[in-house]
Amino acid sequence: MQKLVITTITSGLLAASSAVAGDFSAPITTAAAPATAPSIDGFSGALSADYSNIFNFRGANLGNDHVATGLTLNKQCPLTGLDLSLGALYHSVEDWGNVARGTNSDRLDLSLSTSKDLGFAKAHLGYIHYNNFNDRDDAQEVAFGLSKELYGLNTSLTYFWDVETDNGGYTELNLSKGIDVLGNAINIGAAVGYLVEEGGFSHATLSASYDIAFGKATLTPYVAQVWELDELESVAGEQDNEFIGGLKLSVNF
Repeated sequence: MQKLVITTITSGLLAASSAVAGDFSAPITTAAAPATAPSIDGFSGALSADYSNIFNFRGANLGNDHVATGLTLNKQCPLTGLDLSLGALYHSVEDWGNVARGTNSDRLDLSLSTSKDLGFAKAHLGYIHYNNFNDRDDAQEVAFGLSKELYGLNTSLTYFWDVETDNGGYTELNLSKGIDVLGNAINIGAAVGYLVEEGGFSHATLSASYDIAFGKATLTPYVAQVWELDELESVAGEQDNEFIGGLKLSVNF
């Protein structure tokens, strides 16, 4: 793949949600761990397993039959009072990048992020290392973002600075809202990617998921529709609009 930084995400990058922001194999974050959840040596977090028919990252199809397993650890720094988050997400995909048909490829995403409430918004700072296997180049990014609840919507704007390899100056705007239905949450989300260096939009995504909570676990079926926009081809080659379906299981501790 040409200039695109290969990656996943969290399910939210900066707050260990979507990562990695922009990874729409898991387009909606699941419910946060309850305040009363037990912790391990002061850490709280979650284990997750995820399957989707397509691994779509920032509008680009990176392959089929995507399986991901992840671990997130959260802790407040006793010295600074800042919220810290550590994440590890392992991906396995068939037909990686739609280039080598019939082959599998794996990748490990390692992330570290922190956040601070500034009053008018919450600021996020994060680092991600994308460790690609099968002789593919690794990638690194530092992300800067702001998030805030506006008119009942969770909003965030994040810029990803490419430390290693070139991501086109990727910037993403996210909007989401959770709606309680029978004690569980239906999550609706929208995202738009903009390439600063190319001066245009890369993709738009509309997603929906339903959180089914039982005990400390949450089962989340989800769907997403991704539309490729004008500048996506300049960094990811020729792409198509994609419909994604998947299922995620997460367990909080």
